[in-house]
Amino acid sequence: IVLSSEASKKINKQIPLIICDYPRRFFALSLNFIYDKNFSPKNKNIIDKTAKIAPGVVLGKGVEISKNVCIGPNTVIGNGVKINQNTIIGSNCSIHYSIIGKNCEIYSGARLGTSGFGFDFDKNGVVKFPHLGRVIIGDNVEIGANSTIDRGSLDDTIIQDFVMIDNLVHVAHNVQIGRSSIICGQSGISGSTKLGKNVLVGPQAGFAGHLSIESGSILTARSGVTKSILTATKMGGFPAVPLNEFKKQQIILKKISKQHKGRKIVKK
Repeated sequence: IVLSSEASKKINKQIPLIICDYPRRFFALSLNFIYDKNFSPKNKNIIDKTAKIAPGVVLGKGVEISKNVCIGPNTVIGNGVKINQNTIIGSNCSIHYSIIGKNCEIYSGARLGTSGFGFDFDKNGVVKFPHLGRVIIGDNVEIGANSTIDRGSLDDTIIQDFVMIDNLVHVAHNVQIGRSSIICGQSGISGSTKLGKNVLVGPQAGFAGHLSIESGSILTARSGVTKSILTATKMGGFPAVPLNEFKKQQIILKKISKQHKGRKIVKK
């Protein structure tokens, strides 16, 4: 266990400890030493004879491509990626550190398995936190054009079955999206946030990190979710509140603006 001297006072001394001033920084630096960035699988690629791979596709090592998979031109499939049967990958995609289920469609320009945006900050500066997890995509999932899904840091980023992700959506590291949820375009979900099943996210919605969103919740367009939603609710506004409350806020703002319309602002 790596922890600060203050936290070590609360821990059983019989447990092996590493005590330091900046535990998170130490842990990040340790992972960088332990993890071999140049590692590549030794096993051969397994490509089913029914798979269709267009010109310009680049395949890494240890790739598994199942029956009836179609991969569009100029797509890059990284080391160890597994793509299950009947999945369609568009052109100019890049897919790394990922397992993709059956009957999925990944549209052109999508980026799966990119490194997450995680850092440690202290008086010594900024240290990039290593991302060693994967992206796990379930069955019957669609991921829109130019959307990005980051790999997990230590755990995996998980997209469950029947999830529909629109164009230009960003899903950060360690996010989990539950079965049959729909994410509309230009939305962003920050790291480690968990969406339940059948969540509907309107366009340009944003989520802070480490939140839990209850199954069946609905977020209207441009909602800014800053707190967990623990019961299925229709939310709107920034910060997101129950939709009826948001509507009341808008009515009050309109009334106030009408009352002050034409008044001159006197500067003191």
